[in-house]
Amino acid sequence: MNARIDEIAGAVLDRAGHSKRFLVAIAGPPGAGKSTMADNLAEALKARGESAEVLPMDGFHMDNAILIERGLLARKGIPETFDVRGFLDIIRAVRLADQEVLVPVFDRSRELAIASARPVSPDHRFIIVEGNYLLFSLGNGPSSKASSTFRSCWRRRSRYSRSGSGRAGAAITSPKRPPTPRSTATTCRTAG
Repeated sequence: MNARIDEIAGAVLDRAGHSKRFLVAIAGPPGAGKSTMADNLAEALKARGESAEVLPMDGFHMDNAILIERGLLARKGIPETFDVRGFLDIIRAVRLADQEVLVPVFDRSRELAIASARPVSPDHRFIIVEGNYLLFSLGNGPSSKASSTFRSCWRRRSRYSRSGSGRAGAAITSPKRPPTPRSTATTCRTAG
């Protein structure tokens, strides 16, 4: 297990305290490694005896037929091509932790979202939500509420080599001051 992921898992556990359900956001640009980081964090939490599930925002891509109708297919992946309201509705249901919630996932091989493809059980203590626009705000619309949904988040940022040959690695920085237990504000850390 990556030592940095293990460090993040420890920080998430500390932040969660005795919470029955704790949502963690991992946000960053396409190709930054959000999905890998989310899966690794879930595994690290499970290795510590916790229960965790990953909820990817990609499952909320609008269907291609809707994007064609709106003239947005060529721009699939921009904030306006996601079902933000559906995403927020699912997040609210998942946050309650009172029943199983079936969430969509994105099938890259077919370029479409599959409804009800992954169960989130009330027994899953940690829900790791990952996506490009989790902390993005679009004015007063539904996505303006997305960033206030999470109490713990990680921004994943690609670091490119000077030669431009691709991603060279990533680093995690810890917060300068620990959050107070009563805080409802989001504490974001950056993975470089």
